[in-house]
Amino acid sequence: MAKVETIEIYNALKDRLGEEQTRLLLRYIEETSRANVATKEDLLTTETGLLAEITKIREDLREEIAKLREHLLGEIAKVREDMARLETALRQELAQVEIRLRDDIHRFRDELKSEDFKIKTILYVLIVLLLITNPKLVELLGRVLGIIK
Repeated sequence: MAKVETIEIYNALKDRLGEEQTRLLLRYIEETSRANVATKEDLLTTETGLLAEITKIREDLREEIAKLREHLLGEIAKVREDMARLETALRQELAQVEIRLRDDIHRFRDELKSEDFKIKTILYVLIVLLLITNPKLVELLGRVLGIIK
């Protein structure tokens, strides 16, 4: 697209609108376009403002992250303390269960010994009774053992 000069526009509009109206129109367009167009200084001011805002946001984020980190570290410490207390409580409970199991095992062994003694006593009594009531059994045992021929 070819660059159109202000003078060319002026000459083209002057015939239709007249000289005064054309000057007013061109002045209005020029002022409006300058008012609505950002200057380099405006852009630099905006850039500086945006950079300052970005820096502020970064600082705020760093502060929030630091606060969150501290909070999380505190929570982690609390959880570790809770876990240590639970571990201690579980160890104590396990020790108590172990003691109860050992007591139960000893009691069971004592009961087994008592029952074993009772069974052996009954067996000996039966053997003695059989031997007393049946003399042929004594003779048979003597032959089996080689005492009697």
